[in-house]
Amino acid sequence: MTSETRSGREAQRSRAVGRNHRRVMLRIGFGFLLSPPVLELAITAVIGLAALVGLARENQARSVARLTAWDKAQTLRRQGAAKIQSAG
Repeated sequence: MTSETRSGREAQRSRAVGRNHRRVMLRIGFGFLLSPPVLELAITAVIGLAALVGLARENQARSVARLTAWDKAQTLRRQGAAKIQSAG
C-alpha cells in the first residue's frame, strides 16, 4: 500500500468523523432546544412580548387622543381670540 492511498483513506475517514461529530452536536442542540424547560421559557417570553406590544399600542392610542384634544383646545382658543380681536 502506498502512502498516497493511506493518506487518502485517512482524509476520507477524517471527513466522515467530522460529519458524524457535526450530526451529534446538532442532535444534542436540537434536543436541548426542544426540552420542556426551554419550551416553557420560550412560550412565556412570547406571551410577555405580546403583552408588552399590546400595552405599547394602548399607550400610543392614549397619547394620540391627548394630542388631538390639546390641538382642538388650542384651535378653539385661537378662534376665540380672533373673534375678540375682530369685534374690538
